[in-house]
Amino acid sequence: MSSEKVLIGIVAGLAAGTALGILLAPDVGTNTRNKISKIGEEYWGILKTKFEDFALKAISEMEYVKSETENLVDKGIAKVDGVKDEIRYNVGEKISSQS
Repeated sequence: MSSEKVLIGIVAGLAAGTALGILLAPDVGTNTRNKISKIGEEYWGILKTKFEDFALKAISEMEYVKSETENLVDKGIAKVDGVKDEIRYNVGEKISSQS
């Protein structure tokens, strides 16, 4: 299981536990709703930060893969050009040796 999933599970569990604790505690409805709202905003901030970190990491990984792919393509093109040059040279040698 990835660490992101574990972290999201922990945060969701904490949020649910906190919300239940507040709901079961004796307090005025307005105070309870304010507490739940405040806690929700805090956890939303945590989740948003974690998602942004995950997205930045994913973008970085994609850019790395793109760069490596471009390098591989360039090496392949250079290899093909080298083989074409070698074939031209060998064909030229054959033609000149037959003349």
